[in-house]
Parts: sequence; C-alpha cells; structure tokens
Amino acid sequence: MPADATNDNHSTHLDAEMAASERERQRIAHDLHDGLGQLLGGIALKAEVLRQTLAEQALPEAEAAAELVKLANEATAQTRLLARGLDPAVPAHVPFAASLAKLASDTERLFRGVVCRCTGDPAFALESPHTAEHLFRIAQEAIHNAIRHGRATRVDIGVAADLREITLEVRDNGRGIAPSALASGIGLRVMKHRANALGGSLDILPGEAGGTLVRCRAPLVPPQGS
Repeated sequence: MPADATNDNHSTHLDAEMAASERERQRIAHDLHDGLGQLLGGIALKAEVLRQTLAEQALPEAEAAAELVKLANEATAQTRLLARGLDPAVPAHVPFAASLAKLASDTERLFRGVVCRCTGDPAFALESPHTAEHLFRIAQEAIHNAIRHGRATRVDIGVAADLREITLEVRDNGRGIAPSALASGIGLRVMKHRANALGGSLDILPGEAGGTLVRCRAPLVPPQGS
C-alpha cells in the first residue's frame, strides 16, 4: 500500500477515535449533570427541610443536618464542575485567552492542591473557531495528563502569537511522561492529530526544571479544507 494511502487510513482511524471519544465525553457529562447532579441537588433540598424542622424544635441535631446540607451542595457543585470539564464550551464571543484562563481556574477547583495558571495577553483572541477548539482540547488533554499521569501539583498554560503563528505551551512540575505512553497513549495521539489538522506541530519535551512541556505551534489561519 502506498505511504500516502497508509497515512490517509491512519488519519481516518484517528478521526473516528476522536469522534467516538468526544461522543463518550459528552454522554458522561450529560449523565453527570442531568442525573447525578439533579439527584444530589434533591438530597440537598431535603436535607435543608430537615435542618429547618430540627432548628424550629431547637434540637441539637440541626447542626448535623446543616453539615449534610453543606456537603450535599459541595457534591452538587463538584459534579457540575466535572460535567463542564468533560464537555467544555469554547464560546466564539469570548477571547481564546479567557477560555484558557477559565480552564485553569476550573482545574484548580476540580483538583484540590493543584495550582494552574494561564499567562499571556488576557484579551488574545482567535478568529478561527476551528483553531480555538483544537488548541483548547490540546490544552485540556495536556493538563489532564500532567495531573493524572504526571502527578503534577503545578501547571502553567501560556499562549502567544506573532503575525503568522500561534504557540500554545503547557508546562508542569510532574514526574514526566513515560516513553511507552508517548508511543501508545491515545490521548497523545489525538493531540498530535489535532495539531496536524491545524497544519501545525506538537512537541512533548522534558521540562527544564523537571516535569513535561507540551508545545503546539499552528498557523493563525488554518489550512483550507480543515
């Protein structure tokens, strides 16, 4: 089989994997938000009714009921945050840097003990929704890998651009990525596929002070047909 045909088949396979992954993420996000989130919200309401009843009777158990209300509300908020993280929106009217900053703040709320910061011009925007979507997903996957696999406690997201090219960097202080993961991890393969779809490149490098650096470079204007 010619090399071009092999590459086309590989790209088509990755497209299918990526689409299936997106559908599964959306399904889980909706189940969390509409299923578990609603159930926890109902528990919080019933616990509040119980707290009020106990408080009206001046019973000491009202304090324990208040703690149940607090925990149920925290669980509800955490569930909704998880759902939003699985299926985040990249609004066209919001500057791209602002979307990354929100991703950073959501990461800190979702992963206790992790510091996540976004640097660069907060007003930086991308005209192409296609480019914004792919770069956002690359950042999201890089953060996930840093925390889940690299055990990072700090992640820094940086974005910059010149007249022709945008550069997205995600640095962490984790334990790095194993060579086997670089070769076989589907998340990393999809990240590279997204970069290629933008006519760009993706590099995964050891950080200067440890950890991992994920760097994606892509043209500001995506190639035609992307």
